[in-house]
Formats: sequence, C-alpha cells, structure tokens
Amino acid sequence: MKNTFRRFRWLFCTVAVFGAAIVLVTPQISSTSAQSTQGGQPWGSWLWLTLGPGFTGQNVAIFHQDGSMTCAEGPFAGYEETNEAYGPGHGTWEKTGPNTFRGVRYVMVYDKTTGVRIGISRGRFSFHFVPGNFDQIEGRLFVELLGCPDGPFACPDPLDPANVWTPASPPEGLPASAKRIHTVPVD
Repeated sequence: MKNTFRRFRWLFCTVAVFGAAIVLVTPQISSTSAQSTQGGQPWGSWLWLTLGPGFTGQNVAIFHQDGSMTCAEGPFAGYEETNEAYGPGHGTWEKTGPNTFRGVRYVMVYDKTTGVRIGISRGRFSFHFVPGNFDQIEGRLFVELLGCPDGPFACPDPLDPANVWTPASPPEGLPASAKRIHTVPVD
C-alpha cells in the first residue's frame, strides 16, 4: 500500500510540474506562432508617424485583439497654424490578408481657443507589415472632416453613409508608418 501511495504521489507531482510548465510556456508559444502561422497580427501599441505636405504627425495607436483600436493624437510639426485641437481616437480594424489590415478611426475636433467641438475627423487606413518585420508597418492614411454647421450639439451622425466628408488629405492619401512599442528596461 505504501508503494502504491508513493507511486501515485510521484505521478501526481510529475504531472503537476509538467502541467505548470505547459501553462507558463503556452502564452509565449501562442504569441510567437500567431505572428508566423497566421501572418502578422497588429494588436499591441504602436508609435505612428504620418507625413503630409509641410507637416509631420505623430501619435500612439493601440490595436486590440477584438478588432477595436484607440489612439492619442499628437502635435503636427509644421502644422501648428491651425486653430484645431483633437480628442482621443477610437475605431476598428480588420485583417485583409496574411500581412495586411485596414481600419478607420474617429476623432472629435475642437476649436483651440473656445474648446467648442467644431467637427469630427475620420481617418481611413490601409497597412502592411514591412517584409520580414512584424514590428513595423507602413501604408496610407486618408483623412476626412465632417463639420458641425449647426453647433457642437448638433453634429451630423458620422456613421450615416449619406454624409459628405471633406477630404483633408491628398486623393492618394498620406504615407504613414508605425513601429511596435516594446518594454524599456528600467536599469
């Protein structure tokens, strides 16, 4: 009986140790294999750079696994003469191929002086991973504006397909690129 108990205890401990090892290693295997077997996955945080005629824009974008995204609009170097301020961006993205994806983000636009909402900015984008690098993407950004002609509380519904958006970027879009943000050691 003692021998049976010892064998059972040894078997139980062995299975527990291997089970714990599998649980600890699986997330790392999954995230690595997701980038190689399913093509590039954009989820995570990115430092985004947009180049326009006479300006450079920078922001931080977060692509979530569920297909949603958030972003924080940054200053546009060389474009400071406008009287516009931007709120945080929210939107969606979807894969269009093994290493490509597209999406849209909406941002509220405010008058810098009064703080009153004057419109909504829509950014449609199409990106691909730089070949051989799942930490860098590039593509095109198409920016459009929808004004609030009847005041800040009567802005048109940005999801209504009947609305006419005013292009704020060239017809071919703006070149944009992003690099995945990684942890930085404290030491």
